Amino acid sequence: MQKMIPYVTLFRTLTVLAVSLVLGCSENDPSGKQAISGTVALNSAPLETGMIEFVSQETPGATSGAVIQSGNYSISAKQGLLPGKYLVRIYSSRESQTGPPQPPGPTRARAPKELIPPEYNRKSTETVDVIADGKNEFDYDIKTK
Repeated sequence: MQKMIPYVTLFRTLTVLAVSLVLGCSENDPSGKQAISGTVALNSAPLETGMIEFVSQETPGATSGAVIQSGNYSISAKQGLLPGKYLVRIYSSRESQTGPPQPPGPTRARAPKELIPPEYNRKSTETVDVIADGKNEFDYDIKTK
């Protein structure tokens, strides 16, 4: 005589399978990483180009970043951040056009001029809290002196 699978076991198996399929198709990253986005303005005008970096204050070595284009940046959940506190650094530079003309021949490369004040990059104390439930949008309007 053949043993039949109890209906309860079959129901549990199908329920687990259905939940797994639904979770697998959701927009959330299964690792818990969160999508990040926002805007960056310099003196109230969208920052043309730059870079924004998020450095974990809780997990050493955990960082992510994005290119800023026309004042906007975004990081997908796949490349995103786990919930927690992050130090924010923003950079944007352009070639310096000041100084005396260079003589003909080999020249030393000039370092690009950083447009963003140091308190937003190498001396930054700006932090954000990335949350698991809700939007992680962080906007900045940086003022130069």
